[in-house]
Amino acid sequence: MRLNRLGVASALISCLVLTTSAHAGPVESFAQVVFNPRNSEVIAVRYLNGGEGLFYSRDGGRSWQMQCAAGVEPSLIHLVPLAIAGDGSSLIGGELGKESGNNKKTLFQDDGHGCAFTQLAEFNERTVTNLTPHPTDPDVIFASISDQKQPNGLLRRDAMGVWTDVGARGEPYITRLLVAKTATGLRMYETVDYLPP
Repeated sequence: MRLNRLGVASALISCLVLTTSAHAGPVESFAQVVFNPRNSEVIAVRYLNGGEGLFYSRDGGRSWQMQCAAGVEPSLIHLVPLAIAGDGSSLIGGELGKESGNNKKTLFQDDGHGCAFTQLAEFNERTVTNLTPHPTDPDVIFASISDQKQPNGLLRRDAMGVWTDVGARGEPYITRLLVAKTATGLRMYETVDYLPP
């Protein structure tokens, strides 16, 4: 199934109506929509405010399941980038603590069904600023990591779920990442800010 912009908008309106009676409170802002690259019937929507969290649909937006941030991890207070890998795993970056600020950052992965999220050890204390799918390979996801305590850089997740570095790490704070296919291979575009000395 392919959803056009109207279909996505209708699906999001359905989310909003559904959420008004949820315990987390009304959703104020939809921040991100992602699709399973192998099955467009599977959609995940990240929302802000109203407690923050995720919605999942496995039927192209006809019905939705809510997952508030506390359902991912009780101490999770802020969700950042979201992606769905080709194997169906959902990945979500987050911040743990009591209030926004200098808290522990990490990346979570679910069981492939929007449940049973676990922290990925290789992202312990790392801020994931972006999760970007490979433009042609549904099994590959790229992540940008930025942190004031450790070198920043890019990582690549393969079909087996293994993360490896892409290039060298350095000081630039990566705020946005886009991966595009060109005639000669992949090209990565980064928006960066430099950390103060």
